[in-house]
Amino acid sequence: MLKAINCTSITLVPKIPNPSTVKEYRPIECCTVLYKIIAKVLTSRLQEVISSVIREAQSGFIPGRKIADNIILATELVKAYQRKHISPGVWLR
Repeated sequence: MLKAINCTSITLVPKIPNPSTVKEYRPIECCTVLYKIIAKVLTSRLQEVISSVIREAQSGFIPGRKIADNIILATELVKAYQRKHISPGVWLR
C-alpha cells in the first residue's frame, strides 16, 4: 500500500482526569478512511475462503473456533499418556 494510505497517527487519550504518568493514558490509533475501507473489503473477502485455507487444528482468531478446544485436547492427551506411563516427550517431537 502507499505510505499515505497506510499512515497511522497515535493519540494518547487520558484514562483519568489530570493524568501524571504514561500508564494513565490510552493509545488510540487513527487510520485514514481509505485504509479502513480497504481493510474491511479484504477482511470480508478473506472470510469467505478462510475455512478452506486454514486447517482444522488452527483455532485462534477463526470465527466459530475456540483456542480453548485445543488446550483441552492437549491436556486430555497428556493425562491419557500419564495414565499409560508414557512420557509426553515421546509424542511431542
